[in-house]
Order: sequence, then structure tokens, then C-alpha cells
Amino acid sequence: MPALTYEPELKVYAKECAKCKRVFLGTDDVEESYKVFLKDFRAREDGRGCSDGLSYECRPCGMQKRRELGFNAVRLKEMWQDQQGLCLICNRDITLEVGKGTDKHACLDHDKVTGVVRGLLCHHCNAGIGSLQHNKEILESAIAYLERKQ
Repeated sequence: MPALTYEPELKVYAKECAKCKRVFLGTDDVEESYKVFLKDFRAREDGRGCSDGLSYECRPCGMQKRRELGFNAVRLKEMWQDQQGLCLICNRDITLEVGKGTDKHACLDHDKVTGVVRGLLCHHCNAGIGSLQHNKEILESAIAYLERKQ
């Protein structure tokens, strides 16, 4: 059940988390159901979610990595305040608020091998270093490429 489905026996729309398989129930109206599901699923405007525009996984499942790293809302807010609400790479404003768009939402960056948390980044910077495999040599090569005269 990747997107909203209508459950005729219950006469409501439903959405299932792809990770934990929990089924969330909405109402008998698709627009109202979408609003109900926004409490439990993030809106995805970047094309990486379901056809309904929501994330595949529920919010608790989406926060699982943060919990595994020992981060709760209080620790995240402290880190965000220490960074003055800015991405550590590009210095753009980032937010801890849900539903503000993926490019402004703070991403908890951590070393994939050691699990050591490095800081909060904007979506773009987090995706960029992730796409370059968190590899310093590849990042340096990318810098050299950008500095080439053409």
C-alpha cells in the first residue's frame, strides 16, 4: 500500500508505512485524509515519495536513525542552537520544524562507519556529500574540477 488506498469495508482512505507496515486511517474524503496523514507522514515535494506526495515511511520510522544515534528533539534543538540555525557547510538557514520543505529541513549528518555525529546540514549539502560517498578524496577531486579553467 505505497499510496493512499480506499478501504471500502471501513469506508475510509488508508496509508501503510513501507517500513513498519502500520496502517494509518484517514476519512472518507481523499483531501481530508491527506491532511490527516500529514501528521504521520512527511510531505515529499522532491519526487522521492509516493504518488500521493507523502513519504513512504511514517515519521517514527523516518526518525529511527536519529534515535539509533542517541538524538532526541532536545539534543537536536541544542545542536541547532549551537549552529545558530545554519547549515555547517553552506551557512543557509535550516529548521527543525516539520513540513517546511526538504531544502530547509535540518539533516543529522554522521560518519557512516563510526556513527559519530558531525552536525546538522541542509538537505542539499547532506545529499551532496552523500552522493560523493562521504569520501574526502572524491570531494577534493570535485573541488579541483570546479576550479578548472575552461
